[in-house]
Amino acid sequence: MEIAILSGIVQGLVRFLTTLLSEDFFKGRGNDETLPGRLKSALLTINSVLTDAEEKQMTMAPVKSWVNQVKDAVYEAEDALDDITTEASRRKETINWLWLDNFPSLSKSKLKKVTETLESLDVKRGGLNLKVDTRMKHIERKRTTSQIGIQEVRGRETEKKDIMRFLMADVEDNNKISVVAIVGIGGVGKTALAQLLFNDERFDKYFPKAWIHVSEKVDVLSITKTVYQSVTRGPCSFTDLNQLQDELKNILAGNKFLLVLDDLWAWSETFEDWNLLCKPFASAAKESHIIVTTRSHHVATNVHANYTHTLQPLSLGDCWRLIEELPQGAKKQDLNREFGILAEKVLPKCKGLPLAAEAFGRLLWSKREVGYWNRIITSKIWTAPTDSTNILSVLRVSYHYLPPHLKPCFAYCSIFPKGYAFDKKRVILFWMAEGLLQQDASTGLRMEDIGDEYFSELVSMSLFQRVSRTTKFIMHDLINELAQFAAGEFCFKYENKVEGITGKTRHLSYLRDQYSGEANKFEEVGNAKFLRTFLPLSLEDPSPSCSLNKTVSNKLLPKLTCLRLLSLSNYCIMTLPSDIFKSMRHVRYLDLSKTNIKRLPTSVRYLYNLQTLLLSHCPYLIQLDKAICNLIRLQHLGLIATGLQQMPKNFGRLKRLQTLTTFVVGAGKGVTISELKDLTELRGKLTILELHRVGDIRDAEQANLESKTNLKEIDFTWRAEHIITDDVSATPNEVEIFEKLRPPSQIEELVIRRYYGNSFPAWMSDPSFSSVVHLRLTECTKCTSLPFLGRLSGLKDLHLSKLTSVTSIGSEFYTSHPESRDQDQQPFRSLEMLTFGDMPNWKEWVDVKVYGGTLFPKLQELFIVRCPQLASELPGCFPYLVSLKIYLSESLVFNQDSEKFPKLEPLN
Repeated sequence: MEIAILSGIVQGLVRFLTTLLSEDFFKGRGNDETLPGRLKSALLTINSVLTDAEEKQMTMAPVKSWVNQVKDAVYEAEDALDDITTEASRRKETINWLWLDNFPSLSKSKLKKVTETLESLDVKRGGLNLKVDTRMKHIERKRTTSQIGIQEVRGRETEKKDIMRFLMADVEDNNKISVVAIVGIGGVGKTALAQLLFNDERFDKYFPKAWIHVSEKVDVLSITKTVYQSVTRGPCSFTDLNQLQDELKNILAGNKFLLVLDDLWAWSETFEDWNLLCKPFASAAKESHIIVTTRSHHVATNVHANYTHTLQPLSLGDCWRLIEELPQGAKKQDLNREFGILAEKVLPKCKGLPLAAEAFGRLLWSKREVGYWNRIITSKIWTAPTDSTNILSVLRVSYHYLPPHLKPCFAYCSIFPKGYAFDKKRVILFWMAEGLLQQDASTGLRMEDIGDEYFSELVSMSLFQRVSRTTKFIMHDLINELAQFAAGEFCFKYENKVEGITGKTRHLSYLRDQYSGEANKFEEVGNAKFLRTFLPLSLEDPSPSCSLNKTVSNKLLPKLTCLRLLSLSNYCIMTLPSDIFKSMRHVRYLDLSKTNIKRLPTSVRYLYNLQTLLLSHCPYLIQLDKAICNLIRLQHLGLIATGLQQMPKNFGRLKRLQTLTTFVVGAGKGVTISELKDLTELRGKLTILELHRVGDIRDAEQANLESKTNLKEIDFTWRAEHIITDDVSATPNEVEIFEKLRPPSQIEELVIRRYYGNSFPAWMSDPSFSSVVHLRLTECTKCTSLPFLGRLSGLKDLHLSKLTSVTSIGSEFYTSHPESRDQDQQPFRSLEMLTFGDMPNWKEWVDVKVYGGTLFPKLQELFIVRCPQLASELPGCFPYLVSLKIYLSESLVFNQDSEKFPKLEPLN
C-alpha cells in the first residue's frame, strides 16, 4: 500500500518536469538534453500502472519486487532534480547569472543513472502484465463544505435512553459520583454514543463539562493534568500531584460536573490508582457523572463502574440506513433495486461497525454508477491475505478506492501516534513540505488552499474527526492502523520500540518525552540515510523540559541530507552547531519554536528551499541573521513572543511571505516599517511592535498596510510594557503616523496598545470598516476622547481598558448622527459584548437618544471593572442584555428595571 505516497511523488515529479521543460530550463546546460524528457516519459508510463500494481503486489512476489525498485528510483529522481534546481536558484541569487557552467557533474550523473534505471523498470513492467489504469480519472475532485458537528447516531437510540435513564435516576448511594462504562470493540461507536450523551441538553448547565481523549500510555498525573487543562481552558504548570489535585478539588467544589474519559482501553492500574485519580472529584455535587469508553470489561471493573453498557455491533438494517442517508439531499428513490442488491453483498463485511459502514458508504456515494460499485465490490482486495495488523477488508477497500490525490496525504498521517490531536494548518504545511499537494495553475489556488480542500475531503470521508470542543482533529484507532498499513515502510513512529527503521524509512516521528537525552535510542535512525521527516511529538501539552543529546544535533542530524521537514520544538536548546544546516538544502519546514535558542546557526543561509520557519516562544532569540533575507521561498514565519529587538536589514526581500506573526520596528537607523511595502501576500494576523520608533511619516505611508487585503487581524503596539511610566510622552508626529497606518477595510480584528497620541486616527470612524468584529483599545493613556466607534456596523466585541485620560463618554462614541432615521446610521447595531476596565478617571456616561431604537439593540454582555468614579446611570435600554458584571465601581448608579433590562439575570 506504500504506493499511495509513491504515486503522489511521481505525479509531483511529472508536473515539475513539465514546468521545467516548458521554460527551456535544461536547454544548453548539459551534454544530453534528452534526459529530462526521457525521465518524464518513463515516470508517466510507470505511474499509469501503479494502481494495478498496488492490488497485484499482495499476491504476486515479482510485482512487489518491481514496486520496491520503483520506490527507490523515484526518490532518487526527486532528490536529483531538487539538487539541480536548488543549485540553479542559489547561483542566480549569489552571482546574478543562471549558470557559469553546466550542471554540476555529480547531479548530471545522478540524473542519468536514475533515468536509465526507470527506463529499465519500464521495460520490466511489460513482462508483469500490469494494466493501465483509467478508472480513477472519472472520480471528480470537488470542494467540500463538511459540517463536523455531532450528528444523530443510527441504531443507538435505545442505548442512549438506557444510559440517560440511569444517569438521571436518583441513586441511593449518593455519596459517590456515578461512573458509567461503555464497552465495545474498536469502531463500534462508543465515542459517538458518548458524544450524544455529552451534548444532551439535560447536561447544558453542568459545570464544568470536560471531554478527554486518553492516550494508550496513561497514569494518574497525566490524566489529572489533562482534566485540569480541560476544565480551566489553560495550561497546567503543576508537577506535584498533591498540589494539582488540591487546586482541582477547589475548582470542582459544589459543582455538578460531567467528565468523559474517551478510549480508556489501555488502563491497567489498580483500584487504588482509580481512587487516587478520583480524589479531587469528591468535593463535587452528588449529581456529577463520569463516562468512560473502553474496549475492555476489565477496565470497567477497575473504574468501579456503577453501570456498564456493552455496545453491540449494528444490525445489517441499521448499517444500510446509515449508508443510505450519508449523501446530503439524496432520496430513497435514488437507490434502485440494483444498487440495493450490490450494497447488500458488502454489508456483512462491515461487521456491524458504524466506522466501517460510514467510510465504505462515503466511497460508494462518491459516484453513483452501478459499474463503479460493482468494480469495488468485486475487487481482489477483499480476498487479499491480511497481515498482522488485521485491518478490516472493508477499510482496505475504502482506502484503495480513495481519489489518488488523497492517498499520499492520508498515508503520511500514519506518523501521528494513536490518540494524537493534530492541527489542520500544521498538517497542511507538512504536506506542502513533502510535496504531496498537486497544484493546478489554471485554478489560481495557493498550495495552502489546495491542502485545505484535501483536508476537508478527508474529514467528509470520516477519516479525520474533530476533537470535541476543540479546533483539532484525530484519527480513530482503526483509521490510524489503516494509515500505517497504507504507508508501509515509508513511515515509522518510535513508540515502545526502537527497532524497525530501515534504509527505506522516509518519515519518522517519536514521542519527545520518551526519546530525549539518550543518544543510543537514535542509533538506528542512522540507517535511514534518505529520511525526509524528523518529527518529535507529544500527546500532552508539551513544555520545553526535554533535552536533546548533542550527539543527535552534532552528528546525526547533519548526516540526514534528504530532510524536507525538521522539528526540534520544545527542546531545551540554547545553541545548535553553526554548520548543522549546511547539507540540508532540501528542507522546506523548520520548527525551532519553544526552545531557548539565542540565535540561528549561520548555516541557515543554505536552506534555499525553506517555506516555513517557526521561531515562536523563543524568549532568548534577540536577533535574526541577515542571511534569512536570502530565503526568498519563505512563506510562513512564526515570531510570536520572542526577544527580537528588530527585523534584519532587507527583510522586505521576502516577498512570498504569507504568514508574518510579528514585525519589530528598529530603533534609530535600524530597520524601518517601510520594509513591509512589498509584502503584499501577507494574510491572517500581523502584530507590529515598537511603533513609537517610527519617526518619519513617509515610512508609515510606504508600509502601505491598506493594500494588504488578505490580512484579517492587526495588533498595533507602540511601546513595550516594561518601559511604560507616567512621564512617557508621545513621540513627534505620533498622531499623523498612526493616520498613515490605515489597515485594509477587510480587517476583522484590531488591537491598539500603548498608543500615546491625544486622539485616534479618523479612519477608525470610517463606516467602510464594516468587517471589523473585534476591537480592543488598551493603555492609550493620553487619549481624552473616543472615536465614533458606533459607526462600525459589524462590530460585535468592544474592549476598552486603561484609557486613563478619558473622563466622559458621550455622543462622539456613538455616531455623528444619533437621531438619523437611516438604519445604516444606527450606532452599535451588531455589538454583543462591551467591556470597560481600569478607567480610574471616567466619571460620566452620557445617554443619547436614537431615533426608532436603542443605543445597544443587540448587547448581551456588559462588564464594568475598576471604574471607581463612574457616577452616572447606564444609558439607554438593553433589550437583550443577559449578563452584567460590575466590579470595584462603587459610584455607579444601577437599578434593575425590568423594562430597561427585560432579559437580565438577577445580579449577585
